[in-house]
Amino acid sequence: MMMVVIVIPSYIKADNPKDCIESDGFKMLERAMASLKSQKDFDVTVALPFCIEGKGMKEGRCAEYHSALMKALSANPFPFKRFVLTDHNFNIMKEGITKKGFYDIYLIKRLALCGFSNIRNSGLIISQALNADVVVFIDNDEVVEDTNFLDIALEGLFEPINNKIMDGKGGFYISADEKLYERLPYQGWQVFWNKSRLFKELWEDIINTEGRFVESPVVLGGNLVITRRLFEKIPFDPLIPRGEDIDYLINAKIANFNILFDKMLRIKHLPKERAFSYRKEELKGDIERFLYEKEKVSNYKWLNLNPYPGYFIKWDIEIKALITVILFSLRLILNKRWRDAVEVYGYLTPLFKKAKDRGYYEDFKLRWTDLMVFIKHNNLNDLLREGFL
Repeated sequence: MMMVVIVIPSYIKADNPKDCIESDGFKMLERAMASLKSQKDFDVTVALPFCIEGKGMKEGRCAEYHSALMKALSANPFPFKRFVLTDHNFNIMKEGITKKGFYDIYLIKRLALCGFSNIRNSGLIISQALNADVVVFIDNDEVVEDTNFLDIALEGLFEPINNKIMDGKGGFYISADEKLYERLPYQGWQVFWNKSRLFKELWEDIINTEGRFVESPVVLGGNLVITRRLFEKIPFDPLIPRGEDIDYLINAKIANFNILFDKMLRIKHLPKERAFSYRKEELKGDIERFLYEKEKVSNYKWLNLNPYPGYFIKWDIEIKALITVILFSLRLILNKRWRDAVEVYGYLTPLFKKAKDRGYYEDFKLRWTDLMVFIKHNNLNDLLREGFL
């Protein structure tokens, strides 16, 4: 039987272990896990990596947070094996891997739980240690409603699609009102940064393309399925501040792997209401990643990333970013949000710096492959004990 690991990353801000258990992030995780109980007849382990930030973590109370999470999660019956990963047992695991003979200290020190790419990579490391054939990523702000979700998630994998073995696939987010995933509503300052329009165009292209499994320039990290053949070679890029899912697709395509979009693979997305700060964080991260990805794909003109993110990964990204930041700042000034306006102007800094070195990821990828081979050929069960429920 195929070994499947479902990875559900969680991001929690809590100054002490008690607040961690009472946080919105933990409550959403419990909701997501409860929805998985409808999936039957699978040999599944659910991996739960946590990025926890707060006063208590800075004080070195990692073990207390880990114990609190283990206790809270064990109180709720669950049909599948679970593995909890926090800084406490991740540090133990990294140290143990080194003692077992993996001497790439640079890579070991680079591995972390916080950061969108980092937490997903940690899920892949655990999946490799558990001998997973397939990894299914979902997010803690989602629920699985289709009782056949895992059946659908696995269909087509390892089979030739468009004359190439399918190594992974993505699916749709469905909103609470049963609509396809929508970006935040368009605002006037986004005249050259209209992601809402681009995503609408993208979904129309996917829906109107014949067949169930279709090419796409986008996958969504909360509904993403990847095979061992893929994740042993391709990690998430730690230099990407956001949009690590789409960047993963780009990296996979460059390496000639076949990731497609499955129109039948759907999951309910129920995020918290976005605060104003999200608009700022999103713009800041987008400017950084689009500049980086423009360099990353510059030698691969054959890549079709239109309409999104291709619209941004072009020669005029600097101009689009400059105009967008100016318009956003002017709006903030008109609303007398002076401090926010000054902060947003700072988002232009990457335009005047040397682009991130795309060679970093190539080096990281080679080191990652060595780590995957090491884990595959070395039993890490003794390093995993503190995580299992």
